[in-house]
Amino acid sequence: MHLAGASSHGPDVVLGGRPVFRADRHGPPLPVLTAARTRGVAGFLATADFDELWDTARNTLLPRYGGGSAEPEARRVFTEAHQELTTFYAHTAEHGDAVVKWPAQV
Repeated sequence: MHLAGASSHGPDVVLGGRPVFRADRHGPPLPVLTAARTRGVAGFLATADFDELWDTARNTLLPRYGGGSAEPEARRVFTEAHQELTTFYAHTAEHGDAVVKWPAQV
């Protein structure tokens, strides 16, 4: 998801990553955030205003998550995810680690 007004320190830094191919070349490459990029994500998440992010993304997200009547539950789930990601990236950056993203199977 691209949020309007996103900069290199905005939501796109959270969603991006350098593709790294698997050793066996089966499956898509895995996005990797370097330790420096992980620090950037941690910084963005620590200072991000969740209400502002929600207001920007809600019209895109709600149709996929039950519509307007489901907004309280969808917002709660996204708030929790934001808090968990903020904690994860803060700890990861504190240790100087990179992040390998493993895509969820849908």
